[in-house]
Amino acid sequence: MGGALGVVVVFNMLKKESVAASDEQFRHLVAKSVLYSAIWGLVILAIFATVLGSTKAKDILTLLLPVFGTWVGTLLAYYFGKDNYESGARNSANLARVLTGMEKLKSIPVTQPGIIIPLAEIDIPASVKDKTVADYDKVILKTLLSEMKKERLPLFDPATGAIVAILHKSLINGFLVKKGGAAFDTSTLEQLLADVDAGNVAKQSFAVIPNTSTLADAKEAMLRQQASAKVSCEDAFITSPGGTRVEGWITNDIIDKNSQA
Repeated sequence: MGGALGVVVVFNMLKKESVAASDEQFRHLVAKSVLYSAIWGLVILAIFATVLGSTKAKDILTLLLPVFGTWVGTLLAYYFGKDNYESGARNSANLARVLTGMEKLKSIPVTQPGIIIPLAEIDIPASVKDKTVADYDKVILKTLLSEMKKERLPLFDPATGAIVAILHKSLINGFLVKKGGAAFDTSTLEQLLADVDAGNVAKQSFAVIPNTSTLADAKEAMLRQQASAKVSCEDAFITSPGGTRVEGWITNDIIDKNSQA
């Protein structure tokens, strides 16, 4: 009886739906039909078993109850477990891409042409070119900012070739806004580097790695520096093993571009 009722319900619902329904719509239709059949079948059987009070009716209800329960349980598992499955699949795919990207980075030396930014290609504004740290009190930040052609600028010690700090336009702008007033036009690079906040970011937001490193090593060095200094680290400078003279520059943009699998 319940099975016959289920067939009738399915037939009626199928007639009401468009013949041109998509495959996805058809699956939802079948699922709803099975669910409604199970629910109404149980209701009708329960009514018959209660009204008739016969042993046979109760036996049929007992027999079909697990069947209907299995139908409903399967549908619930499909619909409510589907999102979890898809989410897990997406996470697995993302993890695979990350792992594949790291493997690719391990195969790329930081000194590879087209990867490293050589010193000759780093545009140093006139206001800081060949200036030592002792001369930074004469470098006006507003002037330096107008001369910067890129968003970030590394500062080197002309005597040793070592990296001193790295300046981002956003860092300079933030410092000048904080100073405000007349200081906006007169603040110097020396003052920025001496500032507790801005100076710490400028002097700590980079890593130094040997020229034997790969891009994977550069990425890991940046992450270590970021965790240690508690500031965002987006740059790595290349030196000879154990040396301080910078031979080139690697940015987070270079790493991200080359990590694409």
